[in-house]
Amino acid sequence: MTALGAGQIRLAVVLDVTVHRLFVYGTLQHPPLLEHLLGRVPAWQPATLAGWRAARLRGRVYPGLVPGGGPATGRLVEVDDHELELLDRFEGPQYERIRVQVAVDAGVVDAWAWRLRDEHTGLAEDLDWELDEFTSRDAEAFLGGSRRGEEHPWG
Repeated sequence: MTALGAGQIRLAVVLDVTVHRLFVYGTLQHPPLLEHLLGRVPAWQPATLAGWRAARLRGRVYPGLVPGGGPATGRLVEVDDHELELLDRFEGPQYERIRVQVAVDAGVVDAWAWRLRDEHTGLAEDLDWELDEFTSRDAEAFLGGSRRGEEHPWG
């Protein structure tokens, strides 16, 4: 270690950050929305979740993760505690966060995902939700109605 000169101080920063893996399958795959909600776009990798599907929801532009069919396709991202809290609020009470195992290129990993609560599964249509359709048709309005730290619009 080198000696400090007059007026110099040594600063050590210790970060204790928990990283959470998330499987995102709907609007949270849209980079501008993540930037808007988190202030950054986390690195991601393609992922699939067997035994689940991202269903279109009647009267909504966002999907719901429901059991059956599949696999649900999406992305695996990593966030910290604060970001996870923000996203929990964004998802709102019609979703619950559950532990899942998703497939990525390197194998199978544990992650969190938000599933549609049972009392809301009546909204699920037989068709799967499509990111490209959301991006081209609904993303701009959805983004404009989204506020950091609040539940998503069109609840």
